[in-house]
Amino acid sequence: MSVFDKMRDAAQDAVAKAKDVAGDVADKVQDVAGDVADKAQDVAGDVADKAKGLASDESIEKVAERLKSVAPDSVDAKIDALADKAQRLNDGGAGDGTTQV
Repeated sequence: MSVFDKMRDAAQDAVAKAKDVAGDVADKVQDVAGDVADKAQDVAGDVADKAKGLASDESIEKVAERLKSVAPDSVDAKIDALADKAQRLNDGGAGDGTTQV
């Protein structure tokens, strides 16, 4: 076997190993991407649950009362109407007396 044959064989081995490593890396990247997507979905669900908790009827009422305490008395009725509409939306209604489907 000549020196050139040995060099060719070594180069072919190196290319084959590089392809194997590249395939392994691609598999690992795909696994990590799937894990990240799963985590992102979990976090999004947690954030949505937290937002729902913050948008409770009780929280809406507290905000309305706080607004009324600093706003002129002339807008209290509008604040109450807005709070009622927000509570209906929070409860699954369209906020206009109808029900969303």
